[in-house]
Amino acid sequence: METLTVAPGVLEAIVDHGRREYPREACGIVAGRDGRAQKVYPLANVASDPVRRYLIDAGQQRAALAAMRAEGQEPVAVFHSHPRTAAAPSGVDVDLAYHPELVYIIVSLAFDPPEVRAYRIDREARRVSPVALQVPQRAPGQGEQA
Repeated sequence: METLTVAPGVLEAIVDHGRREYPREACGIVAGRDGRAQKVYPLANVASDPVRRYLIDAGQQRAALAAMRAEGQEPVAVFHSHPRTAAAPSGVDVDLAYHPELVYIIVSLAFDPPEVRAYRIDREARRVSPVALQVPQRAPGQGEQA
């Protein structure tokens, strides 16, 4: 199984954004470099039915991508929340997975604690493959590294 290394605090930031947006679906992009997820960009959900779907605000997406480039990073994942269902891609999620090079992270707020899962989605082949999320442990007194 493929693994995505995630910096400490990244998954917590995704869950926090989901909780703030509840009952709407939260969404955003995770940036990093060398295949390591390092920074969360929470973005606005502008879907016509944001309780059941997500659509990332195009202007915020462009600004986030510009900020990533300025920091020498690139998108490594897209995330969104499922306020009332499991952290598994729906048919609509597969239909809208336009970037097979990215990992898709889904957080379910239907559970306590929230369930966080990641997938590689090939919408053309309708193939969904799980991705393991690995968060390295910080040594005592060690700060987060970029």
